[in-house]
Amino acid sequence: MILFRSANLVIFLFFLTYTKSSFSQNSQHQQHVISNQKFTDATLLMEDHLYDRALPIWLELLQEEPNNANFNYKIGVCYYHDSKNIKSASDYFKKAAQKISKHYDPLAHHETHAPIETYFYIGKLQYLNYEFDSAIYYLNKFKQAASNKHRLIPKTDKSITTIEFAKEFSQTPVNVTLVNLKNNINSSYPDFNPVLSLDEEQIFFTSKRVRKDSSNYYIRDESGYHFDDIYYSSKNLTSGKWESPKLLPFCEKDEREVVLALSKNSSTLYLQKAGKLYYSKLLRKNWSNPQLLDSDINSDATENSLTISETEETIIFSSNRSGGYGGFDLYICQKLPDGKWGSAQNMGPLINTEHDEDTPFLHPDNKTLYFSSKGHQTIGGYDIVVSVQDKDGMWSK
Repeated sequence: MILFRSANLVIFLFFLTYTKSSFSQNSQHQQHVISNQKFTDATLLMEDHLYDRALPIWLELLQEEPNNANFNYKIGVCYYHDSKNIKSASDYFKKAAQKISKHYDPLAHHETHAPIETYFYIGKLQYLNYEFDSAIYYLNKFKQAASNKHRLIPKTDKSITTIEFAKEFSQTPVNVTLVNLKNNINSSYPDFNPVLSLDEEQIFFTSKRVRKDSSNYYIRDESGYHFDDIYYSSKNLTSGKWESPKLLPFCEKDEREVVLALSKNSSTLYLQKAGKLYYSKLLRKNWSNPQLLDSDINSDATENSLTISETEETIIFSSNRSGGYGGFDLYICQKLPDGKWGSAQNMGPLINTEHDEDTPFLHPDNKTLYFSSKGHQTIGGYDIVVSVQDKDGMWSK
């Protein structure tokens, strides 16, 4: 009887141990499946450039594997594409750089290494922190690890050139004071392209914010933000503060409308919509539906930005149409005696380069042109440059 009970006890303990082991294995398997699904979801979100939505998933996965170089790299990339938190990417990239592989597989769930592109991102971030020598070191490290045909090599060479110039340029800084417009105008979403009336009592700007009625809450573009809308605000002449901005009525929830310029008398608004240049008229305190600008100002390519002279007889705009010097070029148009716009003319090699020239602004003196360029001697990305037209109509370098 005692032996029988002992045998039963042994069998019972065996099944108890087996059950616990099976339960543990099943639990681990389920956790593995969940982690793989999270990996897939975050990867697909990044492929759609929805970095803000992929980020919390990668952060969650990193908690499970803090030393996973791939997760650290992915988090770095997400922060790198967040203009407000870009510097948060640095620590994640540096940790990822401890485990680099030339045979990195971005789609493999089991991948625990980081790609050689990590060096490129560290270099770019070191540059943003004015760590110029360190930036060049990491960019060269990337060049040594990458093949000559790597897609980032041209950007790397251009970055090293601009950093060398930045080292020189930073020796003579210009002190400026930036004042945030704060409440009413700015939001937690991107707000950009401000246009002031000449009396500085009205401001028009573009925003990707959620509308007051939340009608665009679930509608997003490929960047993950809401589509661009145009807002305007008037200055309270008593307090000097900007009033709560209002949405222009012609803005569509699933279209980009970006404000570009305002006429001298504030009665004509110029904007970009679907890659084309439009204008809207103020009629009885209401803005008309946008109309395409005539002549060959619009083309089969993309027209990105525009400025108009105070006399409203000259338009300068950017376009990446064929026949230019490369990327976006600046073109100029003059108004004809019949009130229509003449043919667009490329502004030539003193203004345009093989890289992008964009966002022109013509001063009210009608001869001083400010614009952004990636091609002239810059310290990285778009910088602001200026050219002045002489009495013979020639633009200076």
